[in-house]
Amino acid sequence: MMKELLSAAEALTQEEYQRAAAKFGPKNNSPHESFAVLLEEVSEMKVEQGIIEKQMDEFWSAVMSNSDEDQASALQEIKKRAILSACESIQVAAMAHKALMGYDKKEEQ
Repeated sequence: MMKELLSAAEALTQEEYQRAAAKFGPKNNSPHESFAVLLEEVSEMKVEQGIIEKQMDEFWSAVMSNSDEDQASALQEIKKRAILSACESIQVAAMAHKALMGYDKKEEQ
């Protein structure tokens, strides 16, 4: 199962890179630009992960109070934010790939 998931994530990473390359070019202009782009994507990923952590606390509180409604609500938010975090992670991977494209060009010269 994990092997298929990794393969799918790699394919999504390549698709995201292709979208970004079509819109902004195939590589960044400098390592500084690469850093800034990656920093933004990692920051967005961390926001989603922070929300997941808070929702885990909410879920645990709901478990302890036997509140099925609050448990379901927390789980729905965890699922939503985990998917958003996965999307942000794909963007991090794609932007790392884009940054590497600049290094590939240097090796060719």
